[in-house]
Amino acid sequence: MAFIPFIYFTIFLLWYWYKYRTIGAGFVAIAWIDASAFFSILVDTHNLYGVLGVNEYAITPISTLLYCLLWTVVLCPFTKMDNPDIHLTVQKPTLFKYLCWFICISVLVWILFGGFIDVVREGFMLSGDENYANSHDNSAFYQSKGLFLLWIPKMIAVGYPLTLLCWFASITICPQSKLIRIALLFMSMILMISGYATGGRAEVLWWGLTFMMFYALFRKHMNAILRKQILLIMLIAGGVGFLGLWLITVSRFSFDTQYAIDSFIAYAGQPFNNFCAALPYAELEHWHIQRVFPLSNMLINHQTYDMKEFYSMLAEEYPIRVNVFFTLFGSLILDIGIIGMVLYVMVFQLTMQKLVLPKQNEIDFSALILFAVCSCIIVRGIFDVPFLRLFNSLYVLFSYFLYIVFRYKFRLTSHNSL
Repeated sequence: MAFIPFIYFTIFLLWYWYKYRTIGAGFVAIAWIDASAFFSILVDTHNLYGVLGVNEYAITPISTLLYCLLWTVVLCPFTKMDNPDIHLTVQKPTLFKYLCWFICISVLVWILFGGFIDVVREGFMLSGDENYANSHDNSAFYQSKGLFLLWIPKMIAVGYPLTLLCWFASITICPQSKLIRIALLFMSMILMISGYATGGRAEVLWWGLTFMMFYALFRKHMNAILRKQILLIMLIAGGVGFLGLWLITVSRFSFDTQYAIDSFIAYAGQPFNNFCAALPYAELEHWHIQRVFPLSNMLINHQTYDMKEFYSMLAEEYPIRVNVFFTLFGSLILDIGIIGMVLYVMVFQLTMQKLVLPKQNEIDFSALILFAVCSCIIVRGIFDVPFLRLFNSLYVLFSYFLYIVFRYKFRLTSHNSL
């Protein structure tokens, strides 16, 4: 049954193409899930169950049906973004310009004073396997060091979807200076560069998929020359990214090529089977908010999310491999039960339906800010909960704040006193 999700999402992709005849954001989203489903077949044919982050075979007809259904519910709103009559706009161009400068300055502050340089320097000095083993303990980029003044710069650096969104808007619907455009593109890559340095593959994939999704979304607003330039950037970045992923993978396993290939297959294809392995434990006896709501956990329990401690706790409760990719849905099931998972997905649906998708044929930049947040549900959700850490949660809250600022008009009124 490992092949069923691939067949299903391939049919879904063909239906999308028949309806829209374009490669839009919905196409990229469906193709990303379909690609993971293809690798789940390779996991089965290579018999990688029980090794390399893949749980023992747990696929059943019910879990397969639920897997396809849940992803369909999440994917459908993205397909509605690709109506050819929809146009993207920026109703507050001056505020947008200020936001672009704010992002660039904030990320620059984090690069200079937030420990990013130390992460990159130390990361490239270690071998791939040593780097990966130590990457989760390297807190220079992922922990605040207690410096509250760096919280905002770090939040912006982590929230690269917003930076990429601003870059695409700055070259299409709200043109900015060349300096701003170059700065935004570079600043969006900071997390990816950190991922290369620490031997992580996820950040590279996340940036690449987010770039592709925004390109597909803004493509209708590009002329032929700009499209060719962006495609050239995608080809170069894609080639460098794939080479980097391969080098990271091979270096982790002491350049054992076959083992590296199996690792790559397991990395990309494990979500389906691991989701099926988590489904039998969809109970309400366990309630953990550390991973799902790290900000709430810090405010309520006065604890920060520690991945190793959290996995150790889960390992004592569940008789399966827990330090693996369960997908968004599987992780939510283990943390807050199936009811919590349903509520989480409902919040996403309400955000897309009520705040992002247009009631007319126009989508303002305010809605695109929340679309950038929702895109993480697809891009990161195929692996795990998309907003794992404190600063990812702050990025989500900041995005809702920006939505309000860009969406509504505020007027200061004065009252003459007698």
